Amino acid sequence: MPFRARFLAAVLLLFPLISPAQRAVPPEARYFRLICLVHLTGSGKRGDPVRPEYVPTMADSSRLGIISWSMQPTDDKNMALLHLVAVNHHAFDSILADKRPEIRVFEPGKQSKGAIEAELQKYRKDFSLDKFQVVAR
Repeated sequence: MPFRARFLAAVLLLFPLISPAQRAVPPEARYFRLICLVHLTGSGKRGDPVRPEYVPTMADSSRLGIISWSMQPTDDKNMALLHLVAVNHHAFDSILADKRPEIRVFEPGKQSKGAIEAELQKYRKDFSLDKFQVVAR
C-alpha cells in the first residue's frame, strides 16, 4: 500500500479522536419558553385547585402542548409568575393573544434577562430568573 493511501487511512481513522466533540444543548436552552405574569384561577376546594391560568390539567396535557411549567406566587398572592415550556411554539398561541393589560409575557432570548427581572420584581421582590428554571426532557 503506498504511503499516501496509508496516511489518508490513518487520518480518516483518527479524525473522530482529534475533531472537537459536539456538545449537548443545555436543558434550559431546549424547547420554547415563556415567562409570564398571569392570574390564579380556582377556588381551592376539592376538585378545583388554585392554579395559574394557561397551565394544562392532566386531562389536556400532551407532548405537543405545554410539557413543563413552574410558578411562584406574587407578593400579594393574587397572581403568579409562570415559566412555561413547550415543544411547539403554537402551544403559546392563547397566552400570546391575551391582551389584558395586567398580563405580562416575556420570551427569554427576545427580551433581556435584566428587563424581565426588573418588570417581574415589581410583583415579587426576590424574583430572579436564575432561581426560576424548569427542566424539560
